[in-house]
Amino acid sequence: MRYHIHERVVVLTVVLVVVSGVLVWSRPANAIGNYNRSAAVAYADQWALSRNSNYPQFGNDCTNFASQVLQAGGYPQTNPGSYFTCDPSLWYQPFFVNMWWYTYSWINADCMRQFFSNRPQDFELYGGSPEYLQGGGDILQIADGGGLTPMHARILTGPGYGSDGYYYNNREDQHTNDEYELTWNYALDPSWALYPWLVNW
Repeated sequence: MRYHIHERVVVLTVVLVVVSGVLVWSRPANAIGNYNRSAAVAYADQWALSRNSNYPQFGNDCTNFASQVLQAGGYPQTNPGSYFTCDPSLWYQPFFVNMWWYTYSWINADCMRQFFSNRPQDFELYGGSPEYLQGGGDILQIADGGGLTPMHARILTGPGYGSDGYYYNNREDQHTNDEYELTWNYALDPSWALYPWLVNW
């Protein structure tokens, strides 16, 4: 399934998809707002296997990378407030006084989930499979510890043949275990909880 994405246009089309006899709600990504999906995906592809020195660096870098992708797509940082906190109203990472100052929503998966949940007008927890979020630039969070708390983030980059060469599907980039254009569900345990976030900003 392919979607034709038109930036800065409100798309009201509703698509219902039947998968294995189950009705799945789906719709084109980029349904609302100013989010530049092509810029977000271009950034994700450019830096999937390396690091941008204009941002703070971490060993577990997946959520930091997802935040960079959101910013590359034009999503605005909030006004500064409390630093180094998991405040669901704040998301930013300025550099001053010779160091990075950031909120945990910028670098921590569960704090990012709380920030997304606090902004339902900008981020929608998608009810269908991440396979159908094919606009590119959306965020897939994964509770890969086996519970319900997301501990990892991937960037969905749109449909194509993954660099793993298996089949045509939605793809992903990520940091920590760096991956470039693999199929979105690469190395996912079916028992893990998934949080696919559609960026509506």
